[in-house]
Amino acid sequence: MEADLWDLGFDLDHARASGVSPRKLARLLLAQPAGARIWQEIGGWQALPEAVVMQHQQMHLDVVIHHAQSGQKGSPPKPPAPPVGLIEKRRREKTRAATHESKARAFLEATDTPDMRAELEARLASWGDVSKLKASSQMNAFARERMADWGK
Repeated sequence: MEADLWDLGFDLDHARASGVSPRKLARLLLAQPAGARIWQEIGGWQALPEAVVMQHQQMHLDVVIHHAQSGQKGSPPKPPAPPVGLIEKRRREKTRAATHESKARAFLEATDTPDMRAELEARLASWGDVSKLKASSQMNAFARERMADWGK
């Protein structure tokens, strides 16, 4: 946002020192044209420059006209969704990362138990001597043993 104000010839540090009100700064920021950085942060159709919005509208209008002229088979096309803002993208990414981390922690808590290790060792012992197996089976058995050792 500071860059948007700088583009207007407005130095934010000087504005703070001179006592410009936050209300005036908010009015200046919200008066930015479509496609400005503040609108990209917030999202919505104002995040795109006017030319791009016009292209979206024209493409949707073309699709609607084609749908109407082709006998209106099926449901009418939906208009494109407005772009998601950078604030919302960061929030979604943070939520997604937290979900992955909590699921990983829950999996480790559920599977890293002495009972689970004992069961894994019993299964490995039930397979018997791996030297009598074919080469591909020996490789699989070797991989299983390494996986069993990895959990210790």
